[in-house]
Amino acid sequence: MRHKKFIFITLLVFIALLIIFVGTYVTSKQVLVVTDTNQNKKTYFELPDNNSFTLGYIHTIHLTPVTETFIVDVNNNLILKETRFDTFSVGMPYTDLGGNLSHEDGQIVIREINRTHTEIPIYLSPYPKHSLIVDGKNYPLVEFNKPGDIITIKVVRKLGLR
Repeated sequence: MRHKKFIFITLLVFIALLIIFVGTYVTSKQVLVVTDTNQNKKTYFELPDNNSFTLGYIHTIHLTPVTETFIVDVNNNLILKETRFDTFSVGMPYTDLGGNLSHEDGQIVIREINRTHTEIPIYLSPYPKHSLIVDGKNYPLVEFNKPGDIITIKVVRKLGLR
């Protein structure tokens, strides 16, 4: 009987220590995941402290760079906060869709767009040179997936150690 009591107490102590360890050292982090929908291949990117990332591409009509900056909320939504481009043209955003327009350093900037997405689908082509910019580092998306693939970008929570 004493042996069973010892095992029971030891098991309780072990469970308590495990709970303390998990609570202290294991965390849930938001990460960007780029998924190739054809092959279900996933590439993960850790978000910086400001929970933002930028998509960049070359506009296919006027052939100038466009960037779209997103922030991620606590519910893993991708919120478009800012778009930057060089010239107004066919297919470019405007303030009727929301936001504040300004000119900065030769670029047109629309801020506070606040358009929410749960994921962003992209048809990869080598011409627009789609890229993902995370924490200042530029990742050309065709390096992870091949042209013609359809990818999705979304945020998920992953467990990790602090």
